[in-house]
Amino acid sequence: MAGGAGFFATYRKFLLAARALLILVIIAAVTAFIVFTDVVDLPEAFDAMEPSIERGARLLVLVHPSESSLKRFSVVFFEPPGKSGKQALGRIIALPGETVSSSEGVVFVNSRPLNESFYPPGKPRPALPEDIPEYKVPEGSYFILVDNRSRMGIDSRDFGAIPFGNIVSRVLVKF
Repeated sequence: MAGGAGFFATYRKFLLAARALLILVIIAAVTAFIVFTDVVDLPEAFDAMEPSIERGARLLVLVHPSESSLKRFSVVFFEPPGKSGKQALGRIIALPGETVSSSEGVVFVNSRPLNESFYPPGKPRPALPEDIPEYKVPEGSYFILVDNRSRMGIDSRDFGAIPFGNIVSRVLVKF
């Protein structure tokens, strides 16, 4: 009997410690969520990411994302080079070291047509108004395009590759 009581006392201490650890993990996760995320409301006039992100959409973003979290098709807010304090929103199309180009409205990465499956089915895809000459993305930078390709002046077609340090946040969820 004495051995059984000792087991239950030890088991109870273990459960109390596990519960305390779980509470600490939950507090840390909630704190990290509050510190490293933000909610952004797009203005009604903003159409650069249509048709995949509508005007007036609400976005949950990860502030100061890590370089390893940036993947092809990640949607990011970035500060265009030479436009301090301004932010633009676009989609990562080509990663560091890759080659990007376009011809007749088709975007190519490393000479392969890009499967742009992020466009909603049944909605028209805005075409590129002009071809993108072959461009090698420098290490530590990303080639970013807006989804509404008819819009000029707000992505890598105008600014070139965007350095990692200019990427402000990554969109996690649209709601």
